[in-house]
Amino acid sequence: MSKLYEHQSEYQKISVWESDGVRSLYLDDDLQFDDNNELDVHQAFLTPLIPYTNLNDKDVLIIGGGDGGMARTTLAWYPDAKITQCELDPKVVEVSVKYFPKLNHEGRVFDYIDKLVYGDGIKFIEQCIIDDRQFDTVILDLTVGTMIPFKQLKRITKNVSFFISYKTIEQFDLNIFGLFKDYDAQVITIPGYHNDKIIFCAGQFDV
Repeated sequence: MSKLYEHQSEYQKISVWESDGVRSLYLDDDLQFDDNNELDVHQAFLTPLIPYTNLNDKDVLIIGGGDGGMARTTLAWYPDAKITQCELDPKVVEVSVKYFPKLNHEGRVFDYIDKLVYGDGIKFIEQCIIDDRQFDTVILDLTVGTMIPFKQLKRITKNVSFFISYKTIEQFDLNIFGLFKDYDAQVITIPGYHNDKIIFCAGQFDV
C-alpha cells in the first residue's frame, strides 16, 4: 500500500492510500471508503429510507459527505431531489475531487445540488431551527463516533438516515428510538468498511 496524499487540515488528518489500483480515503486514520465499496456505502444510507419517503421534489439536507458520493447517489436514485449540503472541511472536497474524480464526476456533482455550505453541521442545524428551515429528510454522512443531535434534528425534518458502528452499539443510547414514530435498522456488512458490521438506520420522527 502506498500513500498518495496526507495533510493535517484545520479539522482532521486526511490521507489517501492506494493498493493494487484501489484508492482509499482516511480521516484521522479511520477508513471512510475505497473505490470498491463506496457505492455500497452510499446506497446503504438510502435503502432504509424507502418505506418513509420518496426524495424526488423534496428538500434534502446532507450533513458531511464532502467526497460527493452521497449527493451523487441521492441524485442517481432521485434526480429531482433538492439537496442542501453542509460539509465541515473544504479540504475533504478538494482532495476527493482530485483523487476520487469518478466518485463525484470530477466535482461536477456539486454543481447539481442546490447549495453547498461549509461549516459545523450542528451549528447549521441550529441556524435552520432559528430560521424555521424545514427539510423532508436529513442524511447524516458523518465519521464514526460523531454525536448525532436527534432532538435538534426533530425540529427541522420528518425523516433521518444515519449509521452506527457495530463496535460502539453498546454505547449507543437505544432509548433515542423513542423519538421515532417508526424506524428501520439494517445490519449491513460491507467488505473493507470499518472491518466490521455497520448498522444503517432510518426513522420517521414522532411529531
